[in-house]
Amino acid sequence: MKLAADKIGHLKAGVEIALLGAVIAVFFVGLVALASTGPATSISSVLLGTAAAGALVAGVIGGIVKEKADALDNAIQPGMHEVSAADAIATAAPGVVLCALLLLLALAGSP
Repeated sequence: MKLAADKIGHLKAGVEIALLGAVIAVFFVGLVALASTGPATSISSVLLGTAAAGALVAGVIGGIVKEKADALDNAIQPGMHEVSAADAIATAAPGVVLCALLLLLALAGSP
């Protein structure tokens, strides 16, 4: 099975969006979460869980926003972009996968 170049582009953008969302979540939310947790909580689990949430949220929002932007482009110049749920899913998929992997790491590291 060969993926269309368009879907590969959406996957690449989704990876970048998910990684950025994970990093932003760790810096802005994870550090606050660490400050509010007790000593029994594993630091790595808190940070990994926060990064997982950031990757998921950024991936899903990125997919939706990208398709909305494509639809707006089509309103200006019809036929400029294909607008489909498959494109939104392809953009969001890396965030979902990264979220699952980070949660598995968090669970493996917790006592």
